[in-house]
Amino acid sequence: GVDVPEERMQKSVSYLQSLLNSDEELSETFVAFGSYVLSMNNAFKPSTMDLLKRVSGRSTEADMFMLLARNNSGTPKPSKPKKKFWNILYPQRLDIVAPSIFGEFNARHRYKAVALLAANSMDADHPLAHRMAKELLSGMESNGFWTSTSDTGWALYALGEYYKNQKTSVSSENINVKWGDYSSNETLDGKKFKTIDLNVSSNLGNSALKLKSGTNEPIYYKATLKYPRLGYAEKGHSNGFHVRKTIENQSGSGNIHVGDIVQVRVDIDVKGLSYNNPYSYVVIDDPLPSGLVAINSAIKTEEQVGKKDDESSYWNSDGTYKLVPNFVEFKDDRVLVFKDRMYWSGTYQYIYYARAIIKGDFVLPSTKVQLMYSPQISGFTPKDRIQISAR
Repeated sequence: GVDVPEERMQKSVSYLQSLLNSDEELSETFVAFGSYVLSMNNAFKPSTMDLLKRVSGRSTEADMFMLLARNNSGTPKPSKPKKKFWNILYPQRLDIVAPSIFGEFNARHRYKAVALLAANSMDADHPLAHRMAKELLSGMESNGFWTSTSDTGWALYALGEYYKNQKTSVSSENINVKWGDYSSNETLDGKKFKTIDLNVSSNLGNSALKLKSGTNEPIYYKATLKYPRLGYAEKGHSNGFHVRKTIENQSGSGNIHVGDIVQVRVDIDVKGLSYNNPYSYVVIDDPLPSGLVAINSAIKTEEQVGKKDDESSYWNSDGTYKLVPNFVEFKDDRVLVFKDRMYWSGTYQYIYYARAIIKGDFVLPSTKVQLMYSPQISGFTPKDRIQISAR
């Protein structure tokens, strides 16, 4: 649905075609995935591209992608699958081999998703399609996604394509709903919703929702939990992170006036970490009050403020860790800091500078630190106020 510039798209397609046909050093997975991408753009022509021999013919993602490329390009399917390449998707061969290395994104379920797409492209009722769909659903973790963003994207895409071809019934069915100390037999009628009142406070400690049906047919459902929003941003909150924020005027005076530069320091206390048990993908979301604007000294035309860090040291003079971000975004209303790994317990400190631009009494919003993929591990500073005086 997005309007893509045709000229640039064609340049990309031509480049990929040239690369696949000229670079003999490409891995089989790259060749197969590139062929699949070309097929999605009506640019894969196996009759003129000597690519099939560069794919090994084993039950791997490369086989699946090459099969998808052939099917997408309209290559006729053989009436008798004699070639080893085609045998991977027939009922007598359901031994889809998992990769020994799951790659940079730790996509442990992606090969199942690709196998599901390939099987579905051959035959929507293929035994392998049903098996891979079941394994993907079983592999979804309790927090609603798979092992990584890459996994989750591929799994949802493959399952979406699979269910387009599956027939479902909307007849009523008896379901036992169990959550904490609540247990009840309910009748779900087709696509209608059933609302159940639960004692949220007594069940949050044991929050597993279990549904059991009286049929062997698969039941597809959506469960929505509605509960009062907790005021973490008002009073502060600590669950894995304890966060403190300090704003100090660099002019030496305690008061902040329009035109002054202030140092914003965010201290984050963490416990229980080690090299083998780190926090992964930490996000610091630090909103600014309306009277301050962050200074991005990485821009040459911007003011250079603060002392240059001693890059040979991991610690500050006060014994805290220097939080060295993997990525930072300076926005009009906030600063976003991303850290891939926190390996050690202790206090991490991130410092940046801002300029006072408007006088007034402003709300100082809550600073939030949380794990990107486990947002319940979080810390909030309490909301406060800040006074900026006239120059």
